[in-house]
Amino acid sequence: MNILISIDGGEAAEMVLTEAKKFIRNIPDIQVHVFNVMDMSAMAMGQGYDNTLLMGAMQRQSDDLKKMTATLLGDIPFEFSTEMGFPTDEILKKAANLHSDLLIMGTHGRTGLDHLLIGSVAEKVLRLSNCNTLVIPVKKK
Repeated sequence: MNILISIDGGEAAEMVLTEAKKFIRNIPDIQVHVFNVMDMSAMAMGQGYDNTLLMGAMQRQSDDLKKMTATLLGDIPFEFSTEMGFPTDEILKKAANLHSDLLIMGTHGRTGLDHLLIGSVAEKVLRLSNCNTLVIPVKKK
C-alpha cells in the first residue's frame, strides 16, 4: 500500500504525523512517502529581490521537517521530499505520480474571511484527488 503524507511546517506537521502514525503503524507492506510543498506564493511576493535568504530558509525548514518526521514516525520507514510550487497542484501531482492508495494531510479549518482569502488546500485536494484521502484537523495547542 502506497501512502502519501503531506505536511506543512511547524505544529501542524507534528500533529499530522502523530495522527497518521496511529492509522498506518499496523498496515503490512506499506510504502510511506512524506511530502512538503514550499509555497510558490512566498517567492512571488519577493519578485525583484534576491531570494537567496528565502531559499536558504526554505531548505532549513525542509531539513527540520525531515528530522521531525524521522523522530515522530520512529521505526516506520519513509521517503521524504520537498517540492516548490502551489500546494494543491503539487500534492495532487505527487499522489498521482506515486500511485498513492491513501493521502493523509491536515486542515487548519479556516472559516470566514481567512477561508475566502487563503482558501483551503485540503478542500481542493479532497474535491480533485483520485485516491482515498484522510484529512486530519489541525488545532492549535
